[in-house]
Amino acid sequence: MGVGGYQRVTLTMPMSGKSGRNLILPPRPAEEGQVPFVMELARPRKMRFELKFNGQIAVQVFDDTNG
Repeated sequence: MGVGGYQRVTLTMPMSGKSGRNLILPPRPAEEGQVPFVMELARPRKMRFELKFNGQIAVQVFDDTNG
């Protein structure tokens, strides 16, 4: 799974006040990280999602009623 990164163009933002100037926001880093994950799907509507990041594991499960 790709995480982070910023591929959109920098937009100008109008400033409030009478100056009539626009504020240009600095660009964000475009680097995107990769995070390994495992998703197990079972019927009907059962799912287990496991994400490994920074030495920790996050698990999300859903059994059609609870999650």
